[in-house]
Amino acid sequence: MDSGFWADVIGITHAVFVLFVVGGLALILAGWAAAWEWTQNRVFRFAHLAAIGFVVIQQWMGAWCPLTLWENELRRKEGVAGYEAEFIEYWLNAL
Repeated sequence: MDSGFWADVIGITHAVFVLFVVGGLALILAGWAAAWEWTQNRVFRFAHLAAIGFVVIQQWMGAWCPLTLWENELRRKEGVAGYEAEFIEYWLNAL
């Protein structure tokens, strides 16, 4: 497989991670209001908290997400410019 394919896979994985972090909170709050038992699942809640913790520590350290760095490296191997900003900043500005 070529670098462009793997860069796309990483980009999709990154988008799913962001959706899990942001959407997970919305689902937890909705689940609390609607009494959905699965939103109280300890594995789900721990995974969500760990994901948030990873993002908080990374931002606190001023570091770029490793997925963004890896995707950029693969895109540059294909001769395509990588993100000039972090993943979320890039896509929010694009919208």
